[in-house]
Amino acid sequence: GIELEKRFRTGPLKLLGDGSLGGRTALLHDPYHDDTSKKGISAFSQEQLDEFVSHAHQNRMPVAVHAIGDRMIDMAIDAIDKSRKSNKIKKSIYMRDGIVHCQITTDAMLDRFRALELIAYIQPVFTTSDWKIAVERVGGERAATSYSWKTMIDKGIHIAMGTDAPVESPNPFENIYAAVTRKDFNGQPPLGWMPEQRISVEEAIRAYTDYPAYASGEEKEKGTLEKGKLADLIVINKDIFTLEPDEIKKVFVIMTMIDGEIVYSRKTNI
Repeated sequence: GIELEKRFRTGPLKLLGDGSLGGRTALLHDPYHDDTSKKGISAFSQEQLDEFVSHAHQNRMPVAVHAIGDRMIDMAIDAIDKSRKSNKIKKSIYMRDGIVHCQITTDAMLDRFRALELIAYIQPVFTTSDWKIAVERVGGERAATSYSWKTMIDKGIHIAMGTDAPVESPNPFENIYAAVTRKDFNGQPPLGWMPEQRISVEEAIRAYTDYPAYASGEEKEKGTLEKGKLADLIVINKDIFTLEPDEIKKVFVIMTMIDGEIVYSRKTNI
């Protein structure tokens, strides 16, 4: 077996596949809606990406590919699928591959995600700014199936939430607020952008706890409050399950515990 240190371990091999939607460098199958001369960029050819993924798998290391545009996501899925088949990769807690961002998606693409049991590393806080440019960049048809966090959950895809700090604030409650409301920090748009893709508070909490534990292959050790698991937890100033969704972004931590040890405590009037 693999010996793991209690508080340190290596994660997947991170591969930076394409750019960003804002800069029109996320790699798309079809041209940008607001600049038909561009389809984005790729850091690798398909062959190069296949080679990197295969090399990682041969050394028992999963991969996490930065892929925002639909073409880059398809390239990443193809590379992972081919490597698993050619290297005869068996299902293992140590080999959970994923794609980071996965913003411009299609329903068929998400079905492949589920079939391969890929982790979707998502950043809902991006929607607080991207809602203003997404339709402009990719058009209404592509945008309608993108940033589809609720669809991912409904399809049974394992998601893990983060903020991509320092691109955005590391504050998890701002991220949860964005996932639950689909609004920016000024409360716009009033009903949320693509409100059908809002997720519940419980789903957002799980995307910060047991889902990431699954992603790292540690679901038997952490992620939920159960006997025999590590006492990794926080205490917050409000009951997040009873708050009005717009108030979630104001929540803060008053205590942090790691493996039963209090490592942070804030004096406050709750």
